[in-house]
Amino acid sequence: MPIPSTTLQRPDLGVTVENFDLLSDRAGFVGTQVMPTFETPLEVMNVGRIPLQELLNNRETSRAARGAYNRSDWKFQDWGFATKENGWEEAVDDREYKLYQRFFDAEVIAVKIATDTILRNMEKRIAAKLFDTATIFTGAKTGAGSNWNVAGASTPVEDIDTAKTAVWQNCGMWPNALVLSRQLYLRLIRSAEIQSLVKFAGVTDPSNINASTLAQLFDLPKILIAGGSQNTANKAQSPVIAGIWDKTKALVCRVTDSPENPRDPCIGRTFNCVATGGVAEGKVEMYREDKTRSNIFRVRAETDETIMIPECGYVLTGLFS
Repeated sequence: MPIPSTTLQRPDLGVTVENFDLLSDRAGFVGTQVMPTFETPLEVMNVGRIPLQELLNNRETSRAARGAYNRSDWKFQDWGFATKENGWEEAVDDREYKLYQRFFDAEVIAVKIATDTILRNMEKRIAAKLFDTATIFTGAKTGAGSNWNVAGASTPVEDIDTAKTAVWQNCGMWPNALVLSRQLYLRLIRSAEIQSLVKFAGVTDPSNINASTLAQLFDLPKILIAGGSQNTANKAQSPVIAGIWDKTKALVCRVTDSPENPRDPCIGRTFNCVATGGVAEGKVEMYREDKTRSNIFRVRAETDETIMIPECGYVLTGLFS
């Protein structure tokens, strides 16, 4: 017969949706801002999507006397998601708990470490999908005309205008976001072209150039600067630190302003299945492991980071050397 589970729910340590987003922001993660979280009770679902050509087609709307109104006859394209479970456990040894309880709450720290592990891997998956020019962005695979690492010769405004126009030509909608790594951002704000143009907006001191300045200059409301890092070396080797987002690329794309509407045209979304008790429901699990005299804390998330309309994005390449 089945043995009852000894796993306990710890609502006092629960990772709420707000904390989940806050922890992402503090770590420099931007993935769920580009692909916002949509909570779903199902692991697999076909939600369908409106074909782009149907959004843009010319239609005759006039009606003759005694005639019928014209109507659409298109069908939603098959499209859906399938979530996969990710989780991480941290052990709190009884002895360590007693040793350190005067200084910090070991249980809280364990949950924070587990949550960061989940978030970091989610960020890696999103970054890999959004910067995958080989298989995702149809008709949007050409590189920028300049290397942004060359401050005196780069032409980032022209490059981004090219990307914005390409998105509009591909999907009929103007993009509203620029996504880039912090390393590339630091080179971008040193560009002689940028520093020259922002003077017309009253920014005469280059040190005052920031994301808001660039948003006005590029006419893109969202400038998302990714600061997340990772160790690319083997665990037994000395650390080799690199950004999660490729510093040689930047993404111009359309991000949804209606996260609750899965059919709003956008580059992508993160579907989070809450039925399994993942982080979107704010649950943390704990169970006892007597062989190590430890309490084990587990954080889980069941998600699918999904590209919805690849035509809503354009990847600029070759920007940093």
